[in-house]
Amino acid sequence: MENDSCYIVDCSNENSSLFAELRDELIKNGYVKVKCENLPDGDCDKACLNTIAAVGGVCCPYDDDSESFIWPVKVLELDSPESHLQASQLDRELVLHTDCSYEHDAPHFVALYVVQCDRSERGGKFQMVRTQEIIDKLSPETKRLLRDETYKINVPPDFRKGN
Repeated sequence: MENDSCYIVDCSNENSSLFAELRDELIKNGYVKVKCENLPDGDCDKACLNTIAAVGGVCCPYDDDSESFIWPVKVLELDSPESHLQASQLDRELVLHTDCSYEHDAPHFVALYVVQCDRSERGGKFQMVRTQEIIDKLSPETKRLLRDETYKINVPPDFRKGN
């Protein structure tokens, strides 16, 4: 993605014109990078949620808990056969994957925030690709199949809500 500018949000000062600019950038480019500074009480979660609300976003819970807006991606325990945590909370390697939504009414945007860079030996990689760039590479037949056929998607257990 061409645009790699980062907007600074001073969390101690509400700036409606900046939030309008962030919203415009998000709609225009499909993503926006924001760095939050002067966090009230140093609360990163609150700053992230407040910024989302200020640009007009609505936070969606990631599981059945209506307050589960932030999915922690950090090692909470070592990987073992007995572990019941998600892969993002174990010390196993996370292979290249798509952060996507399996919701019936999928959100239009996803907010990701980094509290600390990956400190592993090889470090983490993060890549964003516009959906249109992928669509442009598909053949007409593939586009037709994706548009006209019905597919069953096996949703990983970590991403299932309710029934």
